[in-house]
Order: sequence, then structure tokens, then C-alpha cells
Amino acid sequence: MDSTFIHQKANELVQRAGSRDLRTIAKTVGMNITEMPFDAISGFFTFKWDLYQVVINVALDRQTKQMVCGYALSRYAEAYLFPDRVSHSMNFISPSHLVEYEANAFSSHLMLDSEEIYHLTKLGYDVQQIAALTKRHLHTILVKLLALYHMGYDMTHYYSLHSEFLQAHQELAHFSFVPK
Repeated sequence: MDSTFIHQKANELVQRAGSRDLRTIAKTVGMNITEMPFDAISGFFTFKWDLYQVVINVALDRQTKQMVCGYALSRYAEAYLFPDRVSHSMNFISPSHLVEYEANAFSSHLMLDSEEIYHLTKLGYDVQQIAALTKRHLHTILVKLLALYHMGYDMTHYYSLHSEFLQAHQELAHFSFVPK
């Protein structure tokens, strides 16, 4: 899916909800969110008939709970945008699901204003500082920065800072971008 299209659809939901809070957005689309304990999964969602339910593992930290909720919202949007292509009735959400780029790009666009994040990069904040300032998971910020790059934002001012961070964290190298 095209980065600009993902951004546009996420911002339509933000406008509809009047908020970037994922629980508010979920309620706006008729999604019920609850928390309960699980051993091996981050949560699950079910979209069947008119029931939209997300259950999040209560043991997760606040930022990871946001990612789980965002992942479920991305799957809701996918079902809404492409009803012929998708058949979600019930899916478990494992930690491995939380690294899917398109789902996380959609979620990051729901939670984070593109201009605000871009402005923070212009001010010289690194990815860890942006995560701390916005109170978002580091992975969410990395996805947002990569999405901004894919949408055509000029990230040349940020390239060296981003590269330094990724060199120190080789396991995150897939979040790199090359200046244009």
C-alpha cells in the first residue's frame, strides 16, 4: 500500500474522532477495547458482524498497549477499505505482528502528527528523544520517520543523526533511509 494513502486514511480517522488517542479513535469506529491477562500473546481482535472487539494483554507496558491497539485499528481500516480482500473474524496479536510496517505506519499516523515529528527532527532531536517527548514506543517513532521519508519529506538534515542511532542498534537497521 502507498505511504501517502496510508497517511491519508489514518488522518481521516483522526479527523472523524477529533483525537489522536487510539482508544478514542477505536470508540469512534465502534470498537470495544478491554484488557485481560495472557501468557504468550499481546492480545487479539475480532471483527464479526457488528462486533468489533480488541483485547489487550494487561501485563504489557503502556506504549506496547498503544501499539497493540494501533495494530487492531490498522486491521479494522484494512477490512473497511478492502472488504473483498480481507476476512478477519478473530486474530491473535503476537509480538511478531507488532513489527509489520504497513500496520505500524497506519498506527503511527493515527498517533503522531507528521508536521510535529518532522519539526522535532529539524530541531535536532534524535529518535529516542522524540519517543520520550511524545511518550510513544521507540518502534512507533522509527516507523513514523521511515513513513515520512517514503512520503517525500526531505530528511537530509536528519540522516546523520538517524544513521548514528541505527549503527548503535544494528537490529533496527531495516529502518534506515538514504538521503535523496
